[in-house]
Amino acid sequence: MLMGCLVFMISFGASPLETRANPPEKEKISLLQAIERISKEYNVFFTFDMTLVTKVEVSYDRNLYKSAEDAISFVLQGTDLKFKFYD
Repeated sequence: MLMGCLVFMISFGASPLETRANPPEKEKISLLQAIERISKEYNVFFTFDMTLVTKVEVSYDRNLYKSAEDAISFVLQGTDLKFKFYD
Protein backbone atom coordinates (compact mmCIF):
# COMPACT_ATOMS: atom_id res chain seq x y z
CA MET A 1 0.00 0.00 0.00
CA LEU A 2 1.42 3.34 -1.04
CA MET A 3 0.92 6.06 1.51
CA GLY A 4 2.24 9.50 0.88
CA CYS A 5 1.60 13.12 1.55
CA LEU A 6 1.88 15.87 -1.03
CA VAL A 7 2.35 19.50 -0.15
CA PHE A 8 1.57 22.22 -2.68
CA MET A 9 3.46 25.46 -2.89
CA ILE A 10 2.77 28.37 -5.19
CA SER A 11 4.86 31.24 -6.43
CA PHE A 12 3.41 34.72 -6.71
CA GLY A 13 1.56 35.54 -9.91
CA ALA A 14 0.01 32.10 -10.49
CA SER A 15 -3.18 32.05 -12.47
CA PRO A 16 -5.73 29.36 -13.34
CA LEU A 17 -5.49 27.68 -16.69
CA GLU A 18 -7.92 28.70 -19.39
CA THR A 19 -10.81 26.39 -20.16
CA ARG A 20 -10.55 24.73 -23.58
CA ALA A 21 -12.44 21.99 -25.37
CA ASN A 22 -10.60 18.69 -24.98
CA PRO A 23 -10.94 15.25 -26.49
CA PRO A 24 -13.05 12.87 -24.37
CA GLU A 25 -10.05 10.87 -23.10
CA LYS A 26 -8.48 14.01 -21.61
CA GLU A 27 -10.93 16.07 -19.62
CA LYS A 28 -10.62 19.50 -18.05
CA ILE A 29 -11.50 19.35 -14.34
CA SER A 30 -10.75 21.36 -11.23
CA LEU A 31 -7.48 20.61 -9.50
CA LEU A 32 -9.46 19.67 -6.40
CA GLN A 33 -11.34 17.00 -8.39
CA ALA A 34 -8.05 15.70 -9.80
CA ILE A 35 -6.58 15.50 -6.30
CA GLU A 36 -9.61 13.54 -5.09
CA ARG A 37 -9.38 11.11 -8.03
CA ILE A 38 -5.64 10.55 -7.60
CA SER A 39 -6.10 10.09 -3.86
CA LYS A 40 -8.67 7.34 -4.41
CA GLU A 41 -6.88 5.70 -7.34
CA TYR A 42 -3.47 5.45 -5.66
CA ASN A 43 -4.49 5.45 -1.97
CA VAL A 44 -2.47 8.56 -1.12
CA PHE A 45 -3.24 11.56 1.05
CA PHE A 46 -2.77 15.21 0.14
CA THR A 47 -2.07 18.21 2.32
CA PHE A 48 -2.50 21.60 0.70
CA ASP A 49 -3.82 25.11 1.14
CA MET A 50 -7.34 25.14 -0.31
CA THR A 51 -6.96 28.78 -1.41
CA LEU A 52 -4.18 27.74 -3.80
CA VAL A 53 -6.23 25.18 -5.73
CA THR A 54 -9.84 26.39 -5.75
CA LYS A 55 -9.88 28.12 -9.16
CA VAL A 56 -7.25 26.05 -10.94
CA GLU A 57 -8.36 23.82 -13.83
CA VAL A 58 -6.18 21.00 -15.10
CA SER A 59 -6.18 18.31 -17.76
CA TYR A 60 -6.86 14.82 -16.45
CA ASP A 61 -6.49 11.51 -18.30
CA ARG A 62 -6.99 8.55 -15.98
CA ASN A 63 -5.44 6.05 -18.40
CA LEU A 64 -2.20 7.97 -18.78
CA TYR A 65 -0.59 7.66 -15.34
CA LYS A 66 1.65 4.93 -13.93
CA SER A 67 1.87 6.22 -10.33
CA ALA A 68 0.52 8.91 -8.02
CA GLU A 69 3.66 10.96 -8.55
CA ASP A 70 3.28 10.65 -12.33
CA ALA A 71 -0.39 11.67 -12.11
CA ILE A 72 0.18 14.76 -9.96
CA SER A 73 3.17 15.80 -12.08
CA PHE A 74 1.01 15.65 -15.19
CA VAL A 75 -1.98 17.54 -13.78
CA LEU A 76 0.24 20.32 -12.42
CA GLN A 77 1.83 20.99 -15.83
CA GLY A 78 0.98 24.51 -16.91
CA THR A 79 0.44 25.76 -13.36
CA ASP A 80 2.83 27.47 -10.98
CA LEU A 81 2.15 24.81 -8.35
CA LYS A 82 4.84 22.44 -7.10
CA PHE A 83 4.68 19.33 -4.95
CA LYS A 84 6.79 17.25 -2.62
CA PHE A 85 6.23 13.56 -2.05
CA TYR A 86 6.82 12.16 1.43
CA ASP A 87 6.82 8.44 2.26
